[in-house]
Amino acid sequence: MSEKRRGIQSVEIGGRLLSALMRHARPMMLKDLAAEADLAPAQAHAYLASLKRAGFVEQSPETGRYLMGPFAVRLAMARLRTVPAYREVIAAATRLGTELGLMVTVTVAGPQGATVIHRFDGGETLNVNIRMGTVYAPGDTATGRVFAAFSEAGSADEGVQRCGYAAVNDEPVPGVSAIAAPVRAASGELFAALTLVASSARLAREEDAGKAARGRLLVICVEAEAALAADELAGAKDDSPGTLRRRRS
Repeated sequence: MSEKRRGIQSVEIGGRLLSALMRHARPMMLKDLAAEADLAPAQAHAYLASLKRAGFVEQSPETGRYLMGPFAVRLAMARLRTVPAYREVIAAATRLGTELGLMVTVTVAGPQGATVIHRFDGGETLNVNIRMGTVYAPGDTATGRVFAAFSEAGSADEGVQRCGYAAVNDEPVPGVSAIAAPVRAASGELFAALTLVASSARLAREEDAGKAARGRLLVICVEAEAALAADELAGAKDDSPGTLRRRRS
């Protein structure tokens, strides 16, 4: 029984260290991380060694500071994909990518900024480093510009707000272009962004051929918003007093 208690306590202590990293959302020194988790530095170091081996944390070779590791990021992304609302948006991205044969990403607000939680690969081989957990800078990319324009913490980009999307050509990667558009929750707040990523030549051909990749992106985003609103309405009905009484009976 004591072994079982020690095992549970070890997980809880590891959780305290991970919670501290999550709250600060930046690389932390051992002494600061230990203080935040209410541990002695030597004790924190031992737990962090195990968390490093499991991929929950990693340590910068330059500074020695600790940050969330790749397994922790994948675990968080997997958790998001189990939530019905996120599944709706991912399904919308998959429909769009399948229809156009282009890469589509789903990005949501994370502790460190706009973070990719899903990538649908199109038919092109692109020289881009986009994966689950990629964080976009606010102004350098189409996705970052959408978050800057439509999130509460973002700066107002009237051009993006007016047309309802952001586009970049040949930047930040030469030869690659992207178009991003917001998916809003029923409250009107930014829920996610869908982004088409393709070679500049391919994206230009899509538009010139009348397939209107940008138009399809905007339509799919509206469909995703309708699905989110329907889910929210269904959830509200499920939580109504009458429904709760029926469940109890």
